[in-house]
Amino acid sequence: MTIAALIIGIDGWEQYTAPLIDSLAEHEPDALPVVIDNASAAPYPAHPCAPIIQRTERLCYSKAINRARRIAPPADWYIVLSNDVLCQGPFGHLLQALPFDS
Repeated sequence: MTIAALIIGIDGWEQYTAPLIDSLAEHEPDALPVVIDNASAAPYPAHPCAPIIQRTERLCYSKAINRARRIAPPADWYIVLSNDVLCQGPFGHLLQALPFDS
C-alpha cells in the first residue's frame, strides 16, 4: 500500500512544516510527503524526507490540494494535511483496514 501525504503550507517551515515531515518519517516512513509551499515569505528549503517540494504563487487551499495531487506519484491513498499538524503514530494500518474501491 502506498500513501502520498499532500502537505499545504504557508510560511512556518521551522515551526510547522519540517516537524510534520519529520513526524511522518518517524511514524509512517513509507508515506511520501508532497509539499506545496504556498507562496511563503521565505521559500521552503530541501528536506531529505520530502523529495517533492513545489513553490507556488498564492493559491486557495483547494487549488493547492489539487496542485499537490497532480504532482504526486500514483498512490493507493492520498491524505491531505495542513502544515500545522503532527503525526502521533502509525496510521497506514487504519487506511488498509478501510474498504478499498478502485
